Formats: sequence, C-alpha cells, structure tokens
Amino acid sequence: MIKIHTIGGNVYNYKGSYKDIQRAIRDVGCRYLFGLNRHNCRVIIPLTALDSIEEVEMNY
Repeated sequence: MIKIHTIGGNVYNYKGSYKDIQRAIRDVGCRYLFGLNRHNCRVIIPLTALDSIEEVEMNY
C-alpha cells in the first residue's frame, strides 16, 4: 500500500503501485491523484499538495 503525505499534514492511502504515482508526476497533463481518507472515502489530491510518498509493507 502507498501512503501519500501532503503539505497540509494529511495522510491518504493510495491503492495502486508506486510506478503509477511516478508516472502521474511525470505526466504534464495529470494534475490530481485519487486516494482514500481514514473513512475510506475517495479524495482528490492535487499533485502540487504532495509532500512525500511512502510505500508500506502489508502484514496479513
């Protein structure tokens, strides 16, 4: 799972790969990512608000 940290201090989960995020950052036409907040509601995250991206290993 990927955790996206924003400049405002919020943390969102991203169900996708790290490569997907890297591709979106490099794509000039892409300005937003879709993530999930703590209540599993979809949120729109502007790329300009990204602070860091963390890859978390899931232990089942």
